[in-house]
Amino acid sequence: MTDKQRSPDDYPPFLRSLAELVERLGEKIELLSEESKKTDEQLKKTDEQLKKTDEQLKKTDEQQKQTDKQLKDLGRQMAEASAESKRESAELSRKMAEASAESKRESVELGRKMAEASAESKRESAELSRETAESLAKASAELKYESAELSRKMAEASDKSEREWEKIRQQSGAIDRRFGKLAEAMTLGDVLGLLNSHPQIDVHSLRHNDAGVHEDKDYEIDAFAFGDDCVVVIEAKATLRSGHVSNFISKSANLKNFFDIHQYHRGKKLYGAVAYLKIDDKAKELANKKGLLIIKSTYSNKTLVNPKIKLRDYTTKNNR
Repeated sequence: MTDKQRSPDDYPPFLRSLAELVERLGEKIELLSEESKKTDEQLKKTDEQLKKTDEQLKKTDEQQKQTDKQLKDLGRQMAEASAESKRESAELSRKMAEASAESKRESVELGRKMAEASAESKRESAELSRETAESLAKASAELKYESAELSRKMAEASDKSEREWEKIRQQSGAIDRRFGKLAEAMTLGDVLGLLNSHPQIDVHSLRHNDAGVHEDKDYEIDAFAFGDDCVVVIEAKATLRSGHVSNFISKSANLKNFFDIHQYHRGKKLYGAVAYLKIDDKAKELANKKGLLIIKSTYSNKTLVNPKIKLRDYTTKNNR
């Protein structure tokens, strides 16, 4: 038997083991070769991915640089806007401070003027009250004196002639006139504030006992108050009767021809008022009907009887 004709079993065991080992090594070498090829291919793929990653990182760096630049530009713009806003805010604060200072100055000036006006008003009121008090005191003293004198003469008159009685009657008439003056002083003193409480009236001055001659006739007006655009003529009576109201309206010196006597008040509205200590019902009814303001006086105060009346303007003859 030749070598070519031997089977593996013909070889010694160690040779067969060696042959098997060599065969397994060959198989492993082939496996390793295949694995190496796969590893090489994997490494190539990894290299490509790394290259792509590097390119992406480069792009990311570029984008980051652009973002940083945009952030810097945005920060600069915001800083400029903040500075402009601060400047405008400072300018607004300055203007507001100036406006506040001007407002305070005007407020102080207005307060000063109001204080001056109040002081002047108080001074005029005090002066008017003083004059009224003096007038009342003087009229009261004269009345007491003349009343005492009349009482004395009337006590002696029982044994005197008619001539003496005539003198007494004349003196009695004088006392009546004095009593009328006292009533006027009581009803007209410090009446401006009361007149101004009516919504149609705005007066600031009062004139008492206005007397003179008009068209060759003596006239006398108890009092009239006046302002810039209206005049209030006042008739004062101790006891007011309807005849007094009628005469007051028709008397030339009062509402009939007031502007002919006092031409410097022309162009103003003309109202009438009656003041009293006592009044009868007919007089009150007629005064209301004629649109006259009614003033009730007592020894302590004065009140408007008809504070809501619509006053009649006696400027034209048609309203009389």
